[in-house]
Amino acid sequence: MEQPQQKSQKPFSILTDWEGQSKNGAIYNSPLGNASSVYGSEKIYSEKILENSPLDKIQQQIQVGNDWANKPVKFQYDANVWEDYVRKYETTTTWVEGRTQTSVQLLQYFQPSQLYKNTVTDEDGNKTIEFKNGKGQVLLVKKVLNSTQNTDTYYVYNEYDQLAFVIPPLASAPTVETGTVENLYYQYRYDGKGRLVEKKLPGKGWEYMVYDKADKLVMTQDANMNPTGNWLFTKYDKFSRVAYTGVASIGAWFKRYQVQSSVDYYIDHGQPATEERKSTSFTLSGMEIYYGNTAYPFDIINILSVNYYDTYPQYSFNPAFPSTIQGEPVWWIH
Repeated sequence: MEQPQQKSQKPFSILTDWEGQSKNGAIYNSPLGNASSVYGSEKIYSEKILENSPLDKIQQQIQVGNDWANKPVKFQYDANVWEDYVRKYETTTTWVEGRTQTSVQLLQYFQPSQLYKNTVTDEDGNKTIEFKNGKGQVLLVKKVLNSTQNTDTYYVYNEYDQLAFVIPPLASAPTVETGTVENLYYQYRYDGKGRLVEKKLPGKGWEYMVYDKADKLVMTQDANMNPTGNWLFTKYDKFSRVAYTGVASIGAWFKRYQVQSSVDYYIDHGQPATEERKSTSFTLSGMEIYYGNTAYPFDIINILSVNYYDTYPQYSFNPAFPSTIQGEPVWWIH
């Protein structure tokens, strides 16, 4: 089995004669011998100390420089014990309007040796402990503040192994209360294709997302836009590059799943999913847009940005193309 690299040399440049000319690809017999002329007595490599096993797990990692020589990052690999008190949350997921809706409750605590426990101690002695299940999902990140205080961030997954909640330290009380969930939890909901379609962050309302058939994000709406029925949209070209973005009026009575159904309907019935460059334009927000407006949504009320690729339209406000830059001629190939 190949031995992993334990030392990583810091790169440096070598000039070999009084004119500063390099050796043009010739072999250096002792390249590290020249390092002292560049870095002096500094430690010029980072270093990894591995455990003595076929797994080659990193036990310590020491950065470049003398100042870090006695300040390694330390890694420790264990299983959880009773004293860790890792909470075990249970979720119940139902399907509402084509997306998941998950509730959560604290079931119990994990039994000893049910979780992987990885501890990282940084150069300043700050300790972070991460607990993972057998699927590799992070369940808890514990930052040790002192001998009596920790900050715990829990990650809760639904029955489909999708991240449904992030419980920050302020909300990590032993009981699950409705007000705490709504105000302090990070909440995520998914559609049948596993795409994130709704999310709620602490201090904010719900945000909604709509995708095209290629799973590109085409429309979003936050809590401020929701009462107006307006959506931010992104239209792409056939190479999946952003053509232009803006605000579209859909209607306050349309829910997210209905807007998603509209996107799917128009594509299924032959409406283009992307926009093409045009020789003629339509004008909106004081800007001539040299793209079509055939992909959903159609009722655009504002343009926020327009991107062109390879060539630009001949706008009247385009600056003249320079013939020279820094005294050198510029050739325009089109």
